[in-house]
Amino acid sequence: MTGEDALSPKTVKAKYLVAVKTVFGAGVRSQLLPDNPAKDVQVRVRKQKVLRDKGYSGAEAKMILEAAGRIRHDSPRHNELSKRSIEWGPCIAAHTGARISEVMQLRKQDVEQHDGLPCIRITPEAGAVKNGEFRVVPLHRQLIERGLLEFVQASKDDYLFIKGDEDLAIVRDRAGRAGSMVSKWVREVVGLTDENIQPNHAWRHRFKTVARELGEDRLADAIQGHSDGRAATGYGAHTVRAMNVLIGKMPAYEV
Repeated sequence: MTGEDALSPKTVKAKYLVAVKTVFGAGVRSQLLPDNPAKDVQVRVRKQKVLRDKGYSGAEAKMILEAAGRIRHDSPRHNELSKRSIEWGPCIAAHTGARISEVMQLRKQDVEQHDGLPCIRITPEAGAVKNGEFRVVPLHRQLIERGLLEFVQASKDDYLFIKGDEDLAIVRDRAGRAGSMVSKWVREVVGLTDENIQPNHAWRHRFKTVARELGEDRLADAIQGHSDGRAATGYGAHTVRAMNVLIGKMPAYEV
């Protein structure tokens, strides 16, 4: 493989080499192999140069969200699910800091009320959640003003952005492909081709940056499903009302 299709050393080390060592290790434990031939194999990962912030700038975020709002008029070639994904995926990611796969696997029933506040529920019942734990995130006012609740109410499908399936492995694959499609759209249509940012993940970085400016790192962690590794963090709960305080402070985008 060459170019964009080539696997990065980081991916080989963290994913493929671990799998190979695990398989050979199982062979050793089962006495099928005398030794693990991969135990001493290492992949050197060069530290990447940091040339800019990993999150979107305000101008870049504005470009994407404005283009997403025009998708139904500008891209007749996209099918209905693709249009939904592009129209709402970046906007939800911008205001929740969620992973794009978590957004793409949202179901109609995952948009709900908590303590009188409209929220989304990100749950492993719907697909892949990295830490395997559900979380409830209050909706930013701009999502409501943009018509998210009306869109959800009018939806006739279970899953909002992909075709659903009882097999969650299939759902995860479809959510991943939908996210990749959004990323490709950002590159090719919006024109943000800077390879120093990841088109979908940049929203998570931007969300954390804005929250940090507001002095709300820990609430942002709860909203985004991050852990700071501290034992004390596992005590108590970040309530929806507490998270809504931060969401309420987050500025709207001028689009």
